[in-house]
Amino acid sequence: MDMTWYRMRNATRAGVARITVPRIKSIMSPKRSLVRASTLFLPYQLTSTWRQVWSKMFRNDDWHRYLEKIELMPTLVGVDLHLLSGDDQLTPKYLALAVPRNSNEVAISMDLFFCSLTEHTYDAVLDEVTFTDCNTVVNIRSLRTSGKVLMKDPALLFSQIQPLTLAILSYESEARLKDMRPGSFGGLCKGLPRSSTDIHDVCSVMLKGKGETTVYQVFERIGCPPVREITATYLGEKIGPWRFEVKNSGVVEI
Repeated sequence: MDMTWYRMRNATRAGVARITVPRIKSIMSPKRSLVRASTLFLPYQLTSTWRQVWSKMFRNDDWHRYLEKIELMPTLVGVDLHLLSGDDQLTPKYLALAVPRNSNEVAISMDLFFCSLTEHTYDAVLDEVTFTDCNTVVNIRSLRTSGKVLMKDPALLFSQIQPLTLAILSYESEARLKDMRPGSFGGLCKGLPRSSTDIHDVCSVMLKGKGETTVYQVFERIGCPPVREITATYLGEKIGPWRFEVKNSGVVEI
């Protein structure tokens, strides 16, 4: 990765993170995560932000209408959404487009997806779309697989100062840009993620799945060592993975 690009991007992102939200105490535990994600709404983020962000990438809503018919919710993930919504064109930005699900329903809509995009270039190896006009790279691996999303570095989606924050923007009526804190995402650590090291190799983020379900979307670094997913069970339903351990492959329920 171009380190000049990385340093420029992180310097800008750190400044954004300092003014986004006040520090609050996490209200999340593995068992409570099934009920509600810990999210914050910023006062200045109105519906116009939603239109402004999505219109930079899509020239029409044909693909979104297709997803709506099968009750799937596309969501942009990454703290750089703050820069994109602020119409920043100079700072390199990195996002992921996620469509959490348990089937391959989205894979059949790839042609429609690309036809709906604004001017772009596509890296088929990394599954990344680059929108030059807004200086933004979007990982779209989630569209091809219902499992974990491989990328260069999941830490690129997060703020670089403590406490870690992550922004998401769903494609739904009157959706607002949301900041998520540890507890709404997990990493390779004991307890809640505290620094970028905890989410550098792998992380999971609570997102809206099909219908009204909640899905933990996993983002994993290419070349990540084998990890074990830690899950929990609440009211008979599986929660997670809400964190990870460096061990042999497998799933542990607690």
